[in-house]
Amino acid sequence: MLKKSHHTPKTTRGERVLAEVAQAAGLRDLRWHDATLAGTPDLAAPAERVALFFHGCFWHAHEHCSCARVPRTNRPFWERKFEANRARDRRVVAELERKGWRVIALWECGVLDHTVEELAEELRGLLDGGAVYGEIWSYERRPRWQLSC
Repeated sequence: MLKKSHHTPKTTRGERVLAEVAQAAGLRDLRWHDATLAGTPDLAAPAERVALFFHGCFWHAHEHCSCARVPRTNRPFWERKFEANRARDRRVVAELERKGWRVIALWECGVLDHTVEELAEELRGLLDGGAVYGEIWSYERRPRWQLSC
């Protein structure tokens, strides 16, 4: 018998929301975790050449978000870790753009503050506007205690 603890989903809740947003924005033929592309995007729409990433505000050190604070303990380690993550993100975006892909990052705080319809409208606006790179995040600066990330 398979124990429930041994069954782990292949996608996160944020990635599933990203897929819902992408479909609502009209993207079709979505591919999960396409390892043939730099950075293995969470979702890729090859026909439109769009790579979609779901970024957790903490792990990707979202500069606009109060969820992305550096922990007080072992601060030098975390600062190096977050800088390495940001540098990797920049390299991946540059590589995908060089290959003719458009890159959109959906931040965790954006998912927390907006409906799927609002996020899909924002995504569609970025794509229709010809954006090569875009980010969707919460524009409301709120205290950490009001956020659930």
